[in-house]
This record gives sequence, structure tokens and C-alpha cells, in this order.
Amino acid sequence: MSLRKTIETIATVAREFEQGYQIGELIRMERAQAMRVLEEAVQTWPSQRLDEFEATFLNASLGTFSVTERIRAMELYAYMKVLETHYYGKWRGFSPGTSGAAIH
Repeated sequence: MSLRKTIETIATVAREFEQGYQIGELIRMERAQAMRVLEEAVQTWPSQRLDEFEATFLNASLGTFSVTERIRAMELYAYMKVLETHYYGKWRGFSPGTSGAAIH
């Protein structure tokens, strides 16, 4: 593996770790506060960052939280997709980084 590829891999892992931490914090917030955080993210983050966050959010919510947290995560994920659809004026689909099993 080249040095460049190694650095890119480390950066990706660090970004996913940070996003995973953010998702854990989001799920533990009061519902209204978490919804406001998502509203701000959809309105201010570039679409590429939203796609990365979405992929991490959906994949992480399927197996790393308790059943209660998983339900909260899916509720917030669905809310984020509704916000995106409203903000962009169209359904953007699912992030390319989401696993097929997560969508079905």
C-alpha cells in the first residue's frame, strides 16, 4: 500500500470514528434537541458530508446500539431523510455508502 493510500485510509477511519461518536451523542440527546441538530446539519453541510454522515448513521444504527437506541436512531435517520427531501426539493435517495442490507 502506498503512503498516500495509507494516509487516505487513516483519514477515512478517523472521520468515521468521529461521525460514529457524533451519532452516539445525537441518539442520547433529547428528541427535540437532536432534531434541531439534524435540521442545522441538512441546511449547512455540503451534500457530500451529509452522504458520509448518512452512511455512517445508517450502518452504525443497525448493530451497535440497544434496541431502544436503534429505534431512536432509525427515527432520527428517517427525520433526516425527510429534512433532506424538503431542503433539496427532491428525494436524494440513499447514500452510496449504505449497505444494501440496511436499506431493505
